[in-house]
Amino acid sequence: MKNVLLLVSLAVSTAALGQGGAVPTPQENTQVSPTVLPSNIVQKGIAATYTDVYCAGWMSPKDVPNSSYVLAGEESPNTSRFYKNDSIYLAGSGWQEGQKVSIIRRAKDPNLFEIYDEQVKEMKKAGTLFYDMAQATVSFVLGNSAVAHVDFSCDAIVPGDLVVPFQERPLATFHPRPYEFKHFVALKGATKGRIILSKDFDVYLGEGKKFYVNIGSNQGLKPGDYLRVIRGYAMKDYDPADRESLASLDYEDDQLKEPRTEPKRFSEIPTRSLGEAVVLTTTPTTATAMVTYSVEDIRIGDRFEVMPADASGTGGSN
Repeated sequence: MKNVLLLVSLAVSTAALGQGGAVPTPQENTQVSPTVLPSNIVQKGIAATYTDVYCAGWMSPKDVPNSSYVLAGEESPNTSRFYKNDSIYLAGSGWQEGQKVSIIRRAKDPNLFEIYDEQVKEMKKAGTLFYDMAQATVSFVLGNSAVAHVDFSCDAIVPGDLVVPFQERPLATFHPRPYEFKHFVALKGATKGRIILSKDFDVYLGEGKKFYVNIGSNQGLKPGDYLRVIRGYAMKDYDPADRESLASLDYEDDQLKEPRTEPKRFSEIPTRSLGEAVVLTTTPTTATAMVTYSVEDIRIGDRFEVMPADASGTGGSN
């Protein structure tokens, strides 16, 4: 019986070879692995738009007179808020048809809370906060009054908002970030400053948020400059709640004779980078900037240093 089975097996194999059907052999896996792209942390970032630049606001010790302002709108008194394509009435003098104007507003912080030590003092030194509200073109003049068409609006215009001549602003050049963001880096001799307030009075800031700083063109700052926002570990760098945590000396109840981590030693820890921002506008003593990239929340009171043109050559580690 075994001989018969062997003959049958040989016959089947011979028939298969006769028909050209070679016994299949395992094939090598020639599939190409997909290319793994580097982290988008290298390229991530946002550019400032026309709206970002012309709706950012500014701080200045120089006030604006009340001589020219929005008196009403075409639908007043039924409507007290006006937007793009609305007609508004201007009070003042020296109006000319075709004249382009900006509508601005003095703003005040309703919170009445000092976010960091000496914030109130630094805000008084920086001056008044002005919001950009809209741009309009004078279309009709009658005596000391004028009608203007709202061409562009950042927010609702209301009676009492101030009117000033329109001024062109340079659009900040986008920083392509052809380098890896460095979490710890020391910029020797860099110009430094502090974030003293933000648009809409936010305390914590992320990408796209605008803020105001305590240095300006007198210190060499100009539109298009990039800032590296930083935060240290010294007591002065934290708000009152965080200071309590920082001052805690007991971490685990099973530690025995551990070295004391005195809070004053925290000032020796390297400063960490929180993100980057681009300067939108400047005055001699202040500047307005926008967050373009952040790895964690940026807070009012955080400090910054002006980045060199070739930020990739600053050293440090990610």
